[in-house]
Amino acid sequence: MKIILVFKRNWKITLFSIVMIPVLMRLGFWQLDRAADKHHLRQLSELRQNMEVQEIESIIHLSSVDMSYRKVALRGDYINDKNILIDNQIFHSTFGYDVVTPFRLSSNGLVVFISRGWIQGSLDRTRYPVIAPIDGELELIARVFVPSKTPYLIGPAEDNKGWPKRVAFINFEELQVDFEKPLFPFVLRLEEGVEGVLSRHWLPAGGGLKPESHEGYAFQWFALAATLGVCYLAYLFNFIGFKRNKKNQANIS
Repeated sequence: MKIILVFKRNWKITLFSIVMIPVLMRLGFWQLDRAADKHHLRQLSELRQNMEVQEIESIIHLSSVDMSYRKVALRGDYINDKNILIDNQIFHSTFGYDVVTPFRLSSNGLVVFISRGWIQGSLDRTRYPVIAPIDGELELIARVFVPSKTPYLIGPAEDNKGWPKRVAFINFEELQVDFEKPLFPFVLRLEEGVEGVLSRHWLPAGGGLKPESHEGYAFQWFALAATLGVCYLAYLFNFIGFKRNKKNQANIS
């Protein structure tokens, strides 16, 4: 008996399945890519965590990839009157800022932006936190932070003509106007116990979610794609069987 597949009355289900199964598969592979990236970043961070501390002057010529997560030593002084506050930093369910203080190297005058950590803020936007100045020449240990992607700003930027500046992220091109000396192109995050460090609130390398979480999400997307495929095939074969049975009943009658 010849069975003819007829798509009459189920073209919407067919179209939905044809579109959604590849979309779900793509989401699964995207999560696997995210997991692989985070595995790489964490391995790189651990590798460079165990490397010897280098003088910051010795890495200036390196690419951003080679600089990332390196632990460096630097000597100089904080520029206390030009603090920068990274806005909307939540730590232990409390609103605050990430304090970034410029640091002038004694060797060549290069200005390095030091992320010192989190400080509690006020819901009154006209009030800024009090940041105690740290004077004198210091020796710091910090790690180079290279962001994985370019940050973006939602809404208009705040007018920051004075100090401290409250910003969504560090824009080195805009800050160059405020400093006569050249700027180091990335933020450095202070190590524990270093002079001037605040609450170290930064997420592990690669962000908040662990690679295993992304792998779990990938499994869920693949499972949804497989479930949709099985459900569609079950519907399709049931439809075929219905057509065949209807034809058999017509022949008997």
